[in-house]
Amino acid sequence: MKLKKIQKGFTLIELLVVIAIIGILAAIVLTSVGGARTKAKDAAIFAQISSMRAQAELYYSTTGNNTYGTAGAVCNTASSLFVGTNSLKALLDGITTTKDCGNTTSAWSVAANGETATEFYCSDSTGVAKSTQGTGTTKYTALTGSGTAAHTATGATVCN
Repeated sequence: MKLKKIQKGFTLIELLVVIAIIGILAAIVLTSVGGARTKAKDAAIFAQISSMRAQAELYYSTTGNNTYGTAGAVCNTASSLFVGTNSLKALLDGITTTKDCGNTTSAWSVAANGETATEFYCSDSTGVAKSTQGTGTTKYTALTGSGTAAHTATGATVCN
């Protein structure tokens, strides 16, 4: 009586099929994770801009003369609330996308691009932190320079 040898294990073809399926699934997952990363970066930018409201009010009340500093239309105007060692400067430096700042002694505003450059965020001294035009739900279409932008002009001190 002859005994048959029973082979255990997988064939090369079976292993290649499994590896190919794993590769396809990994590609799908990595593609969707990329979009989530961009959304997370946009959320971080919006959170930083929202945090600027409280920091600006602290700056205003602790300068001794209730002012936002020297008026300016750029993010690095000397003696404004956007420069120096205050927390607002740290928040502003944390935004690595394009941004636009404006301030007078009694008002301020910051607008910034999202990570994808199709999202725009704005916060100002009136308590606004938003990504939409006026009181509606239409998103901003640009950072500056139009009626549908976050800032209607460069260095604006109020969100559109």
